Amino acid sequence: MKCLFVVQGEGRGHMTQAIALRQRLEKAGHEVCLTMVGVSRFRTLPDFFTERMEGPVTTFESPVLVTDRHDKGVSFTRTAVHSFLSLPRFTLSVFRIRRAINRHRPDVVVNFFDLMCSISFLLRLRRPRHVCVGHQFYFQHPDFIRPQTSLLGDLAFRLLTRCSAFRADLRLALSFRPGKPSGRGLRVVAPILRSEILEAEAHEGSHLVAYLLNPGYAEQIENWHRRNQDVVVHGFWDRPGAAAETLLGPGLTFHALDDRKFVELLAGCRGLITTAGFESVCEAMYLGKPVLVVPTAGHLEQHYNASDAESSGSCVLSDHFDPCLLESNRPDRASLEGFRKWIDTTQADTVRLIENLVCSPEATSAVRDSA
Repeated sequence: MKCLFVVQGEGRGHMTQAIALRQRLEKAGHEVCLTMVGVSRFRTLPDFFTERMEGPVTTFESPVLVTDRHDKGVSFTRTAVHSFLSLPRFTLSVFRIRRAINRHRPDVVVNFFDLMCSISFLLRLRRPRHVCVGHQFYFQHPDFIRPQTSLLGDLAFRLLTRCSAFRADLRLALSFRPGKPSGRGLRVVAPILRSEILEAEAHEGSHLVAYLLNPGYAEQIENWHRRNQDVVVHGFWDRPGAAAETLLGPGLTFHALDDRKFVELLAGCRGLITTAGFESVCEAMYLGKPVLVVPTAGHLEQHYNASDAESSGSCVLSDHFDPCLLESNRPDRASLEGFRKWIDTTQADTVRLIENLVCSPEATSAVRDSA
């Protein structure tokens, strides 16, 4: 089976999911012929991703959530203006993806929640299978309990999720918990974690790990650390132009995105402090670490993530970065053990679903009609 990956490049989660799925597909004897990553001038593509994909990687311009002037929350106005001014380049990206599909002729395109890839499928009369992967699709599942949010924001996010799966043959909804199939080709699957996480030996050390979607939030951690200088904190951020390591104070170091260093420090920490990205929370939960999640302001998806993670009984939800909350709210051990067992016993399911879709003519209608 010949696969082509298209990956949304905002944040780290979609990229590590692509690395993990490539590992599983190639172990099963399949090929990832090309990986295309959506980028913007606001985000740099981490070196670890191109190194770990072990194959050709190309980039194209894709929409991104633009931060406010403090580099913390999401600015709706800035995002809208940037998207409008970038429409010509986004159009070129759609045709670039289409040309790549025509040139490589894959059996299946695996789309990690990239809007440009989804739109490109509207332009194709004859096409390969289209598999869409993302925890965002779980928000379409009837088991998901929506937190209270603005009606306009919720409608906009629902629209984005639907538009990111145009003509999808299969939607793989990554989730914190199992769920029944629903609707047209919606399957709930366990998080796709990298082998480095699955094989890591977790132990409890004395340091904390922080992972921030937007680097402006480092100021909150720095302020807390001034009052708690006896605690060692290792943070990870995507700050343009930052050195590999930036010392913000005695015992407080921020690192550029580095997948191996992150796994090493996470496995030996006593807790994770993070904005509410799905992947980092899942990695910490798998390793049995307490997690404090603080949704990025204006980022509706992260508010959904944080609410869902808290309801799993394994995370603490807050509106500010206060690591002391980790000490007073320890995770439910039974929930963490159940989460780990689910991942360990279902690792082959994602690959099997894709294989069945591509290799079995009858599977397409079966997947679409499953309920």
